[in-house]
Amino acid sequence: MDSEKATLRRGRRTHCGLPSILIVLAVVLLLCWHWWSTQVLVLIVHQDSPVNIPIKSTPPPLSSSPKAEVNSVRVQKVTPRPTDLVDLLSSLSFKNYGIAKSSDVYVFNDLPCIYLEAQNVTSSYTSWSDTYGESSYLYQSVAGILVHPPSGMRSSVPLGGISTGSFELRADGSFHEWTIFNQYPAGPPKFQTLDNTFMGLYVKRASGSSASYVLQTSPSDGRLPGVQSLMYQGAHPMSKLVVMDSRLPVTATIYAYSRYKVGDMNTSATPAVAFTAVLENPLNENVTASFMFNFPHGIEPHTQRTVPQMSPNGTLYKNSPPLRSIVAMDTLSCFEFCNSVSICSSWSYDEVGGTCLIYEDVRMNGYKDGNSAGVKGQWKASTSEGAQCVTMHRVETDTAAGGNMSLCGFSTDNTTKFSYGASNDVYSLWQQFASSGSFEAFKEGYLVNGAAAGTVELGPGETKEVTIVLGWYFPNREFIGYRLGNFYSHLFKSSVEAAEKLGNSRIEAVSDIAKLHEPFFTSTMPDYLQDILINSLSHIRSAFWVRDGRWRQWEAYDCVNIDSVHNDGERHIPYITIFPDSELNKIIAWAKYQVQPNLTNAGMIYEELRQGYLDLPYPPRNMDIGDGRVMSDVTSMFITYLLELYTWSSDNDTLAVVRSLWPQAQQAAQWQLNITQSNGYLPTYLVSTYDILGLDSYKYATYNGAFHLLAMKAAEKLAYLMGDNEFAATCHEAFLKGQVALDQYLWNEAAQYYNAYTVDEGFDYERYRNSTNLTLCLYESGRNEEKCVLGDPNSPGPLMSDSFYAQVLAYSLGLGTLVQNETRLRLHMKAELKNNDSPWGLMALNGGANNAYTNSIWALANPNWATTNIHLLEDVELALSVAEKSLDYWRSVLNDQWNIAGLLGGTLATSGLPFITSHYGFFMTAWHIVFALSGQNANMTEGSLTFAPKVSPPFLLPVMLPGVWGYLEAQEFAPKRPDAGYVQYTLGLNFGSIPLQSLSISGCSAPINGSCTLRADDFLRWDCFL
Repeated sequence: MDSEKATLRRGRRTHCGLPSILIVLAVVLLLCWHWWSTQVLVLIVHQDSPVNIPIKSTPPPLSSSPKAEVNSVRVQKVTPRPTDLVDLLSSLSFKNYGIAKSSDVYVFNDLPCIYLEAQNVTSSYTSWSDTYGESSYLYQSVAGILVHPPSGMRSSVPLGGISTGSFELRADGSFHEWTIFNQYPAGPPKFQTLDNTFMGLYVKRASGSSASYVLQTSPSDGRLPGVQSLMYQGAHPMSKLVVMDSRLPVTATIYAYSRYKVGDMNTSATPAVAFTAVLENPLNENVTASFMFNFPHGIEPHTQRTVPQMSPNGTLYKNSPPLRSIVAMDTLSCFEFCNSVSICSSWSYDEVGGTCLIYEDVRMNGYKDGNSAGVKGQWKASTSEGAQCVTMHRVETDTAAGGNMSLCGFSTDNTTKFSYGASNDVYSLWQQFASSGSFEAFKEGYLVNGAAAGTVELGPGETKEVTIVLGWYFPNREFIGYRLGNFYSHLFKSSVEAAEKLGNSRIEAVSDIAKLHEPFFTSTMPDYLQDILINSLSHIRSAFWVRDGRWRQWEAYDCVNIDSVHNDGERHIPYITIFPDSELNKIIAWAKYQVQPNLTNAGMIYEELRQGYLDLPYPPRNMDIGDGRVMSDVTSMFITYLLELYTWSSDNDTLAVVRSLWPQAQQAAQWQLNITQSNGYLPTYLVSTYDILGLDSYKYATYNGAFHLLAMKAAEKLAYLMGDNEFAATCHEAFLKGQVALDQYLWNEAAQYYNAYTVDEGFDYERYRNSTNLTLCLYESGRNEEKCVLGDPNSPGPLMSDSFYAQVLAYSLGLGTLVQNETRLRLHMKAELKNNDSPWGLMALNGGANNAYTNSIWALANPNWATTNIHLLEDVELALSVAEKSLDYWRSVLNDQWNIAGLLGGTLATSGLPFITSHYGFFMTAWHIVFALSGQNANMTEGSLTFAPKVSPPFLLPVMLPGVWGYLEAQEFAPKRPDAGYVQYTLGLNFGSIPLQSLSISGCSAPINGSCTLRADDFLRWDCFL
């Protein structure tokens, strides 16, 4: 932009007097004499009230200001979204699909692994893992050949409010992965399935014929009729099932969703899921259509309840014997026997031996085939303002299982008729529905099944919706016996209240989901990236929010550490932008447990708030401890988080917290200084996220060195922002010395890349001998220890993929290139792709010890390679294709994108299959690709937002800041006069607000002299002449 020759042109939607318009037009006409050197800016800010921009009667002289100004701005809202629920749902986009058919055959097959999340979990207070052996993985059998099943069969969108528990609606209509009853590793284990949980559809034509089917392709009860096919689509937090059955005279689409609102954790923590059936009549006659939902609360199949719950003091078990043990004919008899005994609370039945055990207390559930169990509870009718419900009230207990759940009916059509039923026999309940589309008079009692149905009349061509909401209220979350409770118990007092909140706000709920998706699904990013990012939000399934306000998250359900700092770093971008308070909550805790002065490693941030310890005889009961390893990418990440929040957030409370944590940040940076100043200005012998590669056995490692440089660069900038120039200078000096050291010790001039670690000095043989890396290598290489230690003798040097993950974080923060010589970084990235590529992604290490660990594909390597190369102005299409290789493999080959493992196997039987840790956040570093494409750089302390897009117009890219969700759009228009085309830029917000002092894209500044605040559903638009 030639700023001295910039001038203004009026926007068509500004509101000003005729004289002002004439003046501006006169200026524009004069500029036509010099069009070849002129850039013209037009600003349109859409808002419901005038923004705070100085109003001038005439434009400034051409050479008076480097920033263009605007004469007058008045604003309007964007075009409103649909307000009809059916229209809203129909407008949603999905980027994936899978079709399950009644003829499909699905089988589980053993999968070699180190550890993965188990399908079924037998015990409480333990990791949910199949460890060091075989894990069950779902396949489809086609003519006896095992192939990957359709999308939505191995995993699907977890449904449920954030931290409230969840379950999955799969492509065949079955429900899986139940955790709404406070299941997690520090409490009871999950239910994989609850048989006979299903939806159903009834249709009757005016001419007399009717049809009714369970909306599953293979119902668990063989007496129930299923549909021919279902098509599944998922876009977090919503699942969609399209019924595909030629026998049904209506078209039916089911949408399942929960509340999820950017920047609003309370609303998003609603413990309820809505199931909206959109029913369309394509016939020329009237039809009656009914939608139903059945929940079999009374009996938990494949389950035993014999293990006593840990006592509230966390030291002893309530190990009372059963109240009674009898021989029962079947599961239902045992269920009824417990109901007949007033003090019975839970029961367990051995189907093989016929033994029925009943207990006064509520025992912990655990998977056991050939068994069934349950907790006593009674179905009752419930009516509140705006909702009719049927509610299962469990026996009064302070345990994790205590609470209630409800099925409530809602419809935008006031002629919809709802009915409710309950029965011990699911088939008799189904027959009631199948005969008329409704249930007989509701019968309260201690019954197995509760169901709700809604009936609508559809004229020819008419479309209506019926919604049934499943709400739950189980307030007593425990942590190895201690009653921590759920935060949502502050927000709701019953399952009816939760269901009513979602049911009565479902139009707003769907609108919020649409606004969440829009910046991605309307973007010009590749479909695979749009899809994988939105659905990566399902990672929140492992988070929990306890009654005292602490927000915590498991590293994974099969790796039961709580809030490991380095693993949080890989997944944190959507958390820090969508729910920034969740990230701040953890940062405060990490700071609290920082290593104190006068102790070894003073100032260091512990790896995590708690290591597992769940399976010890007497495990520590405190959820927050502060422990773990001395790591290269933990303390550095802590400093980085604080800088992100301080420069990206415009929330005063957040900024105040960051300022209050500056002493801890300074101590953390000082620890980095202390461990490097006497060791060659780089950290030595530190473990990292890439722990099993054994980098801590070598004196220096490029990965560790890069994270130290990041720490120094981030600390320098944070110190300046805090007004501590002296400490900033100290960090800057350490940064420069570290740059020199990295090149000195790790640059391989002959190979033209950075070695993974130093190979000629400082190898800690004893440390390596004790590593799991060596153990596995010895096993695979036939006990050849020399080969394991030295690696390939013909290799020019060990080359590690993702050596420069720290560079990704630095670029996203606008900190620039970490190494001295950017050319060397480019060469290194090319070497990674050339030497470490595989059919499934970049192998972790080449030229070192050769084993299943080093040959594995870590899910963060490919997206990080892409991000770095986009920032380096390399080929964007190539970079995106490298990310696509690993990310889309999960989405389009394994069809398991809602359960992406941390590592894929790269050798032998594990090749291209999940290898280590399920539902893991490594791949979520892909969120940095968005920043790379847009070149977003924010310093909200100065109200400054700039973009340097790496793609040419036209484009639309997401914009993300803490609590802010929007988009950046560029459209290139043909010249209005010879050789004078222009680009029109639009910055719009879907959530949050941004107070702006300056805004520029590719050097073209928006004319916002003074300041303006852009709010949700507003957009700011201006033109830049070329």
